Amino acid sequence: MAWSTLAISEKALLIYEPPIAARSGVLFLLDESPPPFLDPDFRSFVEASPYLWFFAFPEKSWWSSRFVPGFHPNRTPEGFILGDCLEEFRKRLLGGSILLAGVGCGGQAVLRCCFQDPTRFPAVAVIDAAVDLFEVYGQGFTLDSIYPSQEHLRQQSPYLFLQNYPYPESVWLAVSPDSFWHRGNDRLLEKLKVLGVSCELELFSGLPSEAGWFQKPLKDSFQKFLDHHLSQPARLHLL
Repeated sequence: MAWSTLAISEKALLIYEPPIAARSGVLFLLDESPPPFLDPDFRSFVEASPYLWFFAFPEKSWWSSRFVPGFHPNRTPEGFILGDCLEEFRKRLLGGSILLAGVGCGGQAVLRCCFQDPTRFPAVAVIDAAVDLFEVYGQGFTLDSIYPSQEHLRQQSPYLFLQNYPYPESVWLAVSPDSFWHRGNDRLLEKLKVLGVSCELELFSGLPSEAGWFQKPLKDSFQKFLDHHLSQPARLHLL
């Protein structure tokens, strides 16, 4: 097993490669807060899995679909993920399955990508997803310079991309009752249920930026979701 860094289009990603060459993998979009793999339990979970993992850092871009000064000269953060990162994954897995996952603003971006193109991303997993990201607009984050108003940011909410059929096949949500994002995740769960989307909301204690948050039954639930969907052929249709 090996952890290493990989440069893709001038952006550094952290990757984990299992001892035996993986045929499936997880592209994990991180948050602006400390990454979950700093927690020993989450790191051990990754190392015990048979999958290839790519961890992508937002670098204060909040994974926006707009051009963000300082992120990349000719890529939007979302475009970097959907283009460069997935293309590199495709090369390494030789046609294997890829699942999008994320935490915080990374989780929000994963949901947005899934709801915009559920045929390409039929199943996704998110932890403490910043579903209502617009609620922190005006609090001094770089979001304030990326979007001209709170309403412009609200228009990027995952809900608004759930307007037309087809809908995603399966969405796995996990959030702490103590999280600022709990209410938004709960509302999203209800909307997905109304639309008939297979979904579940796993509650856990603590926050992903804190030690000790990644415990049973969260760990088992996440493992079950990954194993089920990554065992399926052609789970992601790459261009």
